[in-house]
Amino acid sequence: MFYDQSASSVADVPTTALFRDSLSGIVDSALSCRGDGVHGFLVHGSTTTKVGRVDESQTYFADTLKGPSLKRAQNKIQFQQELTALRQRSVERLRAMISGGVRPELRRHTDLLGTFQVISDEMLKVDTSQTARVYYFSDMRESMAPPRRDFDVRPPADRPEAERWADEDGAVLKNFALDRTRFPNAEIRVLMGNLADKPKADEVRAYWERMFRNAGFAPEKIQFN
Repeated sequence: MFYDQSASSVADVPTTALFRDSLSGIVDSALSCRGDGVHGFLVHGSTTTKVGRVDESQTYFADTLKGPSLKRAQNKIQFQQELTALRQRSVERLRAMISGGVRPELRRHTDLLGTFQVISDEMLKVDTSQTARVYYFSDMRESMAPPRRDFDVRPPADRPEAERWADEDGAVLKNFALDRTRFPNAEIRVLMGNLADKPKADEVRAYWERMFRNAGFAPEKIQFN
C-alpha cells in the first residue's frame, strides 16, 4: 500500500475518510492465510528509501483437522482471536503511518515512479506464484525536479501527450534495478477519491495507464477508483 505524503496531494475530508476507511477492507483481505502480509509505504520525494514503512505478517496456524473435536474447536477460536488482533493492529499501524508526517523537504516532491522499485523489491521476497495487490492512495501527480516530470507545474495537455510522455519516461525506469518478471502477477488499484477531480486528472490517468503497461503490469489488472 502506497500513501502519498507529498504536499501537492492534499485530500479533502471525504477523501481522507475514504482512504482511512478502506484500510480495514484491504487488511482483512490481505491477512487471511499463513504467510500473508501487508506492507505500507509513504510516497514523497524519496520513495525508494521506504522511510516509515509498516510491515505485518500472518504467521498463525491452527490445526482444525486433527485431534479431538474439542481441541479442534479451541484451536479455531484461538486462531480467529489472534487473526482479529493482528488485523486490528495492522490497521492501527497503517493509520498511524498515514497520519504521521515526513520531513518537510521530502514533501516537496512526489516520486511515484519510485514505487516501481519498491514493488520490485517486495515481490522478490515472495514465491513467484503469489499475487501482490498494490494500492495507491494518491492524486498520481509525479512531481520531481528536472529532468523528471512535474505534473503540478505542467500536466499532460491531452491523452496523446500523456501516452508519449509515458513512452519517453521508460528511460527513467532504467535508472532503477527492477525485476519486471513479477509485475504481471501484481494487481494495481488506484484510489483517488475527490483528488480525481483535479484539472487534467484524465490525462494524468492516461499517463499512468500507459506507464504501468510499459513497465510490465497487466492492463486488465489495473483499476482506478
